[in-house]
Amino acid sequence: KGNEGIVGPGGSQWMTAGDGIYHEEMLIPGPDGAEFLQLWFSLPASKKRIPAAYSGAHGETIPTVSTQDATVRVVAGRFQDVEGVLQGIAVDPTVLYFDLKASSAIEIPTRSGESAFVYVVRGSMNCEGKTASAPSIVVFTDGEAIKVLAGDQGTQFLFVAANPLNEPILQYRSF
Repeated sequence: KGNEGIVGPGGSQWMTAGDGIYHEEMLIPGPDGAEFLQLWFSLPASKKRIPAAYSGAHGETIPTVSTQDATVRVVAGRFQDVEGVLQGIAVDPTVLYFDLKASSAIEIPTRSGESAFVYVVRGSMNCEGKTASAPSIVVFTDGEAIKVLAGDQGTQFLFVAANPLNEPILQYRSF
């Protein structure tokens, strides 16, 4: 499609493979190294052949919600009436990046029927009775909200939620 982008600190990009897309990724570490997270969502069967698409966002353009105890970067979806920068994603996910101060708590609303997970990037947390330290994932199913209590060093984590597709998945096929 001719798209090209550089994802810098705090940035995000989204590709929809749809009817087919070629892409190339190159991680170029800086003086302090590099780290990134990559998520893959399956498209619903009815949208497998939609046109391929690409969008990206520089770190400074991703909306942020700040409270006394937390900073939340709203990548996709919505948090406290702040809309994420990445829009029009077929599976309508919520993707949030949290930075919680030590021993602070936050409640993350979810929509009924959604499945969700948190990926602990730094620190530790107690989440709905489950204790997790970086790097680990805690998976949730259908609920109204998820309550997170940061460990005594604070925590940074990625929160992702979406409605499950409940469709068969063919493994070992091209996407």
